[in-house]
Amino acid sequence: MKNLTEATVIILVFFVIFFISCELDTPNDLTYDFINNFSKGTISPDTAIFDTPTKKPALVIKKWEIGGVKRDALIVLAGAEIGFNVPARRQGDRLYCGIGARFLAGDGVGGYIILESDNKRDTLIYQFLSPSTNVKDRVWFDVVINLFKYRSKDIKVIFAAEPGPSGDDIADWFSWSEPKISY
Repeated sequence: MKNLTEATVIILVFFVIFFISCELDTPNDLTYDFINNFSKGTISPDTAIFDTPTKKPALVIKKWEIGGVKRDALIVLAGAEIGFNVPARRQGDRLYCGIGARFLAGDGVGGYIILESDNKRDTLIYQFLSPSTNVKDRVWFDVVINLFKYRSKDIKVIFAAEPGPSGDDIADWFSWSEPKISY
């Protein structure tokens, strides 16, 4: 009887460890990290006329602060985009990120995540944020996007930004914090 009890305890411990390590809706160790792969992205327009630390309209900034919370962020200025070719996905994959806009100036900024596959372009998410006029827009918003529809396909993920409604692009930097796809 003692051996049966020990075996039961071992099995229970195994299942507890297994289920804790398989948390749902969080990225696991196998990810495509857009910030770590930033150099593989294609920036458009790829010009050096922008007033950013890199002189490009898309960049990575470590510890970018929005609403008092610092996160590593992929940032795109209004009128620009950066695209990443990502290998074929598996069923159940998800794209995780936070979205935000930092500057308290201008008329807001819109941010898109667009996915290209099989010569089709789908908008996965669009969000307009105006932290200068809406206090609720002064934080990171965490999002999870299910990529089930694109399983077993090579895809291109595009992060794009557009100016606010008046076309004013002052301070229009749209931010995606820690964007990753889980495998």
